[in-house]
Amino acid sequence: MSATPCRVWAFRNDCELEATELALLDADERAQAARLKAKVDRDAFIKTRAALRSILGRETGIPPRDIAFRYSVWGKPSIEAGG
Repeated sequence: MSATPCRVWAFRNDCELEATELALLDADERAQAARLKAKVDRDAFIKTRAALRSILGRETGIPPRDIAFRYSVWGKPSIEAGG
């Protein structure tokens, strides 16, 4: 049995938010961020989603802003076919 490769990314989401990070999010993600009351939570959400989009963009060749997600009934995200 061969091992399946696994990659792990680490990043900080507690540093200054950059405008370019917010620009990567789609309208639903921006709305979700806006519903978070604490600035620290909003910024962490934005940074985390921007990082996810950047990583997936590098791995798939899809521009990060163009990645479309769909969600299962339990909220688990996956990349929309044809992204």
